[in-house]
Amino acid sequence: MKVAGAPISWGVSELEREASALAASSAEVLVPEDMETFLEMTQVDLCLDTGHVFLGGADPVAIARDAGARVRHVHLKDVDAELAERFQARKISYAEAVRRGLYRPLGLGDLDIESVYGRLQAAGHRGWYVLEQDTALTAEPEPGAGPVAAARQSLEYFRHIASAKLSTSASKEE
Repeated sequence: MKVAGAPISWGVSELEREASALAASSAEVLVPEDMETFLEMTQVDLCLDTGHVFLGGADPVAIARDAGARVRHVHLKDVDAELAERFQARKISYAEAVRRGLYRPLGLGDLDIESVYGRLQAAGHRGWYVLEQDTALTAEPEPGAGPVAAARQSLEYFRHIASAKLSTSASKEE
């Protein structure tokens, strides 16, 4: 059986109860400076959550590049970098950042999701990609709007980058 660690935000645990829960579960929580050491000293497979990695101050593309062969699970989330920066600077809470739209549909945020995907595919990743859309609803959205529209946008974007990668790979083989 393979185990893939899923650290919360690679070190960003803003709430005491989160830190206590992590300590109780014996989960590894890493800050970006620890990542290289962690990768060198362990053989633990990883769950790459692009949004949480970015919020923790690390670069999801760099992790896909440096540890792509060890990634077993992928959670793709796009992020509004300005809201992430305000959260990281503790100007707003995590809950407030999410309410304001911290997580964006894939392709509409500031992360380079296409490069993450490309690096993982180049490393041989053939597992699932979970398209996540964390949101906070303040009212019932109109039919086809809200999280449903965001999920559709994310799926459309993912299909686009995946098919473009397949086309590029096929062209190189010819």
